[in-house]
Amino acid sequence: MYPYDPRYIYGRATMTEYMDDDGNAVIPEGVTDIDEKAFLRCGDLKTVTIPASVGCISGNTFLYCPNLTAIRVAPGNAFLAAVDGVLYHAQAGLLLRCPRGKSGALTVPEGTRHIDAFTVWQCSRLTEVHLPESLRRIDEGAFRGCAGLTSLTLPAGVERIGERAFSCCASLEKVVIRGKETQVAATAFDDSPHIVVYAGAGSAALEWAKAHGIPCKVLEPPREKA
Repeated sequence: MYPYDPRYIYGRATMTEYMDDDGNAVIPEGVTDIDEKAFLRCGDLKTVTIPASVGCISGNTFLYCPNLTAIRVAPGNAFLAAVDGVLYHAQAGLLLRCPRGKSGALTVPEGTRHIDAFTVWQCSRLTEVHLPESLRRIDEGAFRGCAGLTSLTLPAGVERIGERAFSCCASLEKVVIRGKETQVAATAFDDSPHIVVYAGAGSAALEWAKAHGIPCKVLEPPREKA
């Protein structure tokens, strides 16, 4: 049993104090830490506003909130930021959580270097994902279960795609991997049966696709501007 301290939100029971009848939660200023189980399996949660005082929060805090459509961060927060309803750790260049109820396009802003594990997990209403040139790493299960995606382009700077990062993406067909040295985990696209990988000749990604029996095509280099 945790000692009571108004600066910390530890478990699911405490969050009901901050949510209205429409499923909108506003965490009060003064809270500094939100535990990863604070909103566990909260099916009624639709939006949440994080105050400027919060400096510690896990992306898993909102992992099992199927109807969450937007996360907001109050101005003045030194660590966190929200862009189009998606939560980032601004200082670390880290995507922390895309709400599972988000629909349409996800555009990850330039400056983001890392997409954390399971952060876009089961966001089945997404139809497009646009990734920045700054991106370097996509962790385990990051986009697992994004059933609405049909195509994807991974920028040249991506160094590694983790285990099951794009597994169970049932509609995903075209995957462009621009990096020459991008390392792809063996299970990165498991149970995504329709994919064709496009990668540069001699690239690590093309060799990976061949070794795992995944249909692949050589990606033509971009034409130089006249």
